[in-house]
Amino acid sequence: MLSTSFKVRAEIRSVRPTLLPMQWTTANYRDLLMVFPMLRHLFNSLFYASGVTNAVDEADYRQAQKDVRALGLSPRKITHRRPAAKK
Repeated sequence: MLSTSFKVRAEIRSVRPTLLPMQWTTANYRDLLMVFPMLRHLFNSLFYASGVTNAVDEADYRQAQKDVRALGLSPRKITHRRPAAKK
């Protein structure tokens, strides 16, 4: 797949496949960024993921500690980051 991304379209559709491109091009990546808003989708994914990650509050943290204790484990032995206190 990676080598195909550097091929021109005629070479991709060729009857005789090649492992490496005979004519290297980055036009496919340019098209990906210009035609398909890939950077916008990446930003949206990172923004959403950071919001979901930071949505954990103190009550969730306490519940997770109880769940860990119910499994017979010590919450102090599990590496984690405590959520910031709400103002």
